[in-house]
Amino acid sequence: LPRLDVPTLVVWGARDPIAVMAIGDKLAATIPGAQLIRFDDLGHYLQLEDPERVLAAMAPFLAAGATT
Repeated sequence: LPRLDVPTLVVWGARDPIAVMAIGDKLAATIPGAQLIRFDDLGHYLQLEDPERVLAAMAPFLAAGATT
């Protein structure tokens, strides 16, 4: 992961009891230039728990990738 050279967005639910927030933090810190979006009130299935909000948060990153 430290050699990954593509735009990376880490999206994590802080209430995830399976893949705890420390994992998301470590991924974002390990991948050069990675961005981290943290949802303090969501858990393991954040894309199902609040799909509209998750997509809205990811949209700028996805849009930027479409232009590169």
